[in-house]
Amino acid sequence: MCHPAGLNFFGLGTVKLQKECNDLERKRFGIIHKFRNFDNKLLNSDSEQTKPIANWNVMRIEHFAYQVEHPAEVAEWYKDNFGFTVKRESDIPVPVRFLADASGQVMLEVYNNPKVETPNYSTMDPLLLHVAFVCNDVPHATQKLTQAGATLISMDETSAGDVLAMLRDPWGLAIQLCHRSNPMI
Repeated sequence: MCHPAGLNFFGLGTVKLQKECNDLERKRFGIIHKFRNFDNKLLNSDSEQTKPIANWNVMRIEHFAYQVEHPAEVAEWYKDNFGFTVKRESDIPVPVRFLADASGQVMLEVYNNPKVETPNYSTMDPLLLHVAFVCNDVPHATQKLTQAGATLISMDETSAGDVLAMLRDPWGLAIQLCHRSNPMI
């Protein structure tokens, strides 16, 4: 907020400063008002990447990250077996790979930061931590993944008709394949 009273140095009169400040306040309020009343129809635009978000508290997941010993190897496995694409990679200051899923809307980050130890994911109960993937043919995908080095933990069909398989990737992280009888997303 402008408070120009008494600011008559530089030869500008108080009235002129007050008018300029009022103009700025009106512009500022107009911008805030437009932002608060943003047309939510734009949220349904064709381009997910360019979608403006109307409210600060409307958020989407960008990535899920986990510490691994060899990010490049893990990235290759997910590229080869899940069809992920590398969106960003670097080995400096630490090895890191950002992998986008088929939708291009969610990424898995694998990195190795020497500041922390790599957890032993294979000793964690999958109920504590797992990454779940939509899958149209769970039995077939399970067979392909186990041939590529994953380990099957369980495969079940729920009373709702969902087919779920829990596996571990070759580094021990629990991954779940989900075919929902009634998709949630």
